[in-house]
Amino acid sequence: MAEPKRKFTPEFKLEAVRLAAAGDKPVAHVARELGILPKLLGKWRRQVEGRAGQPPAALFPVT
Repeated sequence: MAEPKRKFTPEFKLEAVRLAAAGDKPVAHVARELGILPKLLGKWRRQVEGRAGQPPAALFPVT
């Protein structure tokens, strides 16, 4: 059976992007540590880059 879809808070997503942007570790390593796919972390990063200056809730609207 498929696992239920996980939901992440805007704050979690923003922190994940911050960790990846720090450059201390490869994005794939950061994603693995957080238990997410690198592709998802890349998606979040693109969202942040496209909406800089907005609060976390506005960056990642709940759908």
